[in-house]
Amino acid sequence: MSNTFGNVYIHFVFSTKFRESLLDSKLISLLSEHIKSNLFENYRIKTLSVNGYKDHLHVLIIHNTDYLIPAIVKAIKGESSHWINSCHLCKNKFLWQEGYGVFSVSHSVVSELSKYIEDQEKHHSSMSFNEETEKYFNI
Repeated sequence: MSNTFGNVYIHFVFSTKFRESLLDSKLISLLSEHIKSNLFENYRIKTLSVNGYKDHLHVLIIHNTDYLIPAIVKAIKGESSHWINSCHLCKNKFLWQEGYGVFSVSHSVVSELSKYIEDQEKHHSSMSFNEETEKYFNI
């Protein structure tokens, strides 16, 4: 085979520094579009879904096998926090918390997971981020 091909779905979850409620719906919408654009333009990574709620963000991608997972996370978190701060989209300095969750995703549940990510506001009306991580991610 002359070219490398991969079709690996990866789900990232990470929170704001100290889990501060810094993400409102307007910022999440701007951030979602920015992350999708940045990952595709700079890394040729297709982003399927980005959304979050107040103190955390979910990102679902098709993994570009040219990049290791820590490099992708660094690209998402580092570049997005720099962008938020340079555009003054938060009153105070914006930072992501160290660390992240990363999960492989079966092709058969991509659609369901995308819906779950898109419904974050509705979902978190009855469940906190801590409850979510315990229930869905066995953390």
